[in-house]
Amino acid sequence: MKHRGVRRKYYLNPATWQLLKQLSVGLVSLVAVGLLVTSIWYLTRLETVTISKLEIAAGETIPAGVIEAIANDALQGEYFKLIPRRFAWWYPESDITQAITALERVKTVTVKRTKLDTLSISFTEYVPDALWCKMAYPNECLFLDKTGLAFGRAPVLVGGSLIRYFSLQLEPELFAQPFLTEDYTKTKVFAELLSPTGWFVSQVEIDSVRDVFFTLTGGGEVKGTLLEEPERLFAYLETIRQSDKFAHLRPDNFQYVDIRFGTKIFINENLIEAEPIEVEVELAAPIVPTTPTLEFVPPIIELPV
Repeated sequence: MKHRGVRRKYYLNPATWQLLKQLSVGLVSLVAVGLLVTSIWYLTRLETVTISKLEIAAGETIPAGVIEAIANDALQGEYFKLIPRRFAWWYPESDITQAITALERVKTVTVKRTKLDTLSISFTEYVPDALWCKMAYPNECLFLDKTGLAFGRAPVLVGGSLIRYFSLQLEPELFAQPFLTEDYTKTKVFAELLSPTGWFVSQVEIDSVRDVFFTLTGGGEVKGTLLEEPERLFAYLETIRQSDKFAHLRPDNFQYVDIRFGTKIFINENLIEAEPIEVEVELAAPIVPTTPTLEFVPPIIELPV
């Protein structure tokens, strides 16, 4: 009698079955991640979502090409070696802003995307208004803006388009403010009032008690005080200049005129140290009622040595 073959059932070991399930899940996950990474890599490099154009507003003294080079450098490379930094929805706005702001003359920066492929960059500059120089080394200076803030290193300059300021207490330091804005403005106003008379201020020194010393082109000095309004100081000086006795005064023929003490004015016409003449005056010149407009003189008038 023949015996039929007996079918045997084989069962996977539970541990082996669990391993196969994990391998399957892992493989599927790996394929999904690969597809996702590939999609991200491809989609973030599409021309339509890649920043390829830069629109840069012209600056006062900084060429657009300098800003463009900085922006392009910040746009190089990738995030996580995957997403290009030129990707329109994830471009490095803060890095570009910080890199441009690091330029000494740059005051504010605005970076925004105007189109998917276009980045617009605009910036404002600190405008040179005067120089803040070292007492011991008067050719080592920083630029001051119209508020008296030191914002950038100045080259060695010749000429007199920018007044040189000296602080008797502080050494020039970037982004420091050696004088109160109010005091700085007063000195500029006084210098502007003097200019039409042919007396031009070349340098200004301010001390701790707010006395101010204006050195004139040609050699003379006018001593004043920031406790008084510049228009009144100018009126005292004009009263002396318009008198018969002192109408001959020019910057090169006196040592100083001291107008710190109201109507009591001291004049030293000797070019060597001597006792000054004391003059009591009554204001004859009208006090200028309004502050003149201060206009910026571009630094290119002064030529590097």
